[in-house]
Amino acid sequence: AVHVSCGDRITSDTVLDSDLFCPGDGLIITSSNITLDCAGHTIVGPGFSGDGIWNGASLNNAAVVNCNVQKFSRGFVFFDSSFLTLTNNVAQNNGFLGFFLSGSSNNSIDNNVANNNGGTGFFLELSSFNILSNNIAQNNHKGFQFDNSFDNNITDNSAIGNILAGFQITSA
Repeated sequence: AVHVSCGDRITSDTVLDSDLFCPGDGLIITSSNITLDCAGHTIVGPGFSGDGIWNGASLNNAAVVNCNVQKFSRGFVFFDSSFLTLTNNVAQNNGFLGFFLSGSSNNSIDNNVANNNGGTGFFLELSSFNILSNNIAQNNHKGFQFDNSFDNNITDNSAIGNILAGFQITSA
């Protein structure tokens, strides 16, 4: 395990050695073909601003596992990325979104929990050919939201106690 600090750029395989309490953004993944393993550690934000774990560039074949991200605006944020694996993560008590993918395809999102986020637990925008399985969206504004996202495989996911909708699928 290695020690990282809030705002660090992750450029190689990394296993966290401690929890992080961040005054701004959490961690930024900037390299493909790597794994970020939080080893069950928690990354806590400043209270509903910034992003917990996000990509600073298009990613391919990266993994984020075993992370608990809370109290940011958005927990997990990935733009223009493919072949990502998001497994065994928790996004909770974020002000807006738990998990957000935009313009991202061929990703695997499994065994994650989005709980008590102010907006949507799992939000895919312009993102197609993704696999979402065994995820739980609980007590969010919306559980799962798919906007202009096609040909996604959605299997064995649960939406429990979300305020507006469990699953919402829209296209322009």
